[in-house]
This record gives sequence, structure tokens and C-alpha cells, in this order.
Amino acid sequence: MPVTQNINQNATSCFLRFNNMLLSILKSLSLGIWLGAFIMLGYAVAGPIFHELPSKTLAGVLNGIIIGRMNQIEWVCAIVALASSITLLILK
Repeated sequence: MPVTQNINQNATSCFLRFNNMLLSILKSLSLGIWLGAFIMLGYAVAGPIFHELPSKTLAGVLNGIIIGRMNQIEWVCAIVALASSITLLILK
């Protein structure tokens, strides 16, 4: 009997470590995408749009469309990061 209990404890411990690792990766990935989207919009998108397009109104409309689409991605990333963080806190 003790051998069976030891195997079960090792399997449970391995499963929990795998879950913790997977949740940590998901949290880091979602926060990285979220932060990367902010940096990319500010540096690589907004500046060239306002510099290259002939009208500031047209540039603002295009930038608004891009921000709206990015907002959807940011919400998904925020939900994944929050769910991963809460689950990690519960498991520890």
C-alpha cells in the first residue's frame, strides 16, 4: 500500500507542477502580447499613419479603427492573464 500512495502523490505533484508551469506561461504570454500591442501602436503604427496620410482626419479615423480592433485583443489578453493569476493563487 505505501508504494501505491507514493506513486499517487508523485503523479499528483507532477500534475500540479505542470499546471503551474502552463498557467505561468499563459499569464506571461498574454501580458507580453498586451504590452507589445501598446508599444507597437505607439511606435510603429500611430506615428507613421499621422505622418504619411494627407489628412489628420483620415489618419485619426484609421487609427481609431486599429485601436478598436486592438482593444478586443487586449480584453482577451487581460481575461487570460487574470484567470491564470487567480488559478495560480488558488493552486498554491
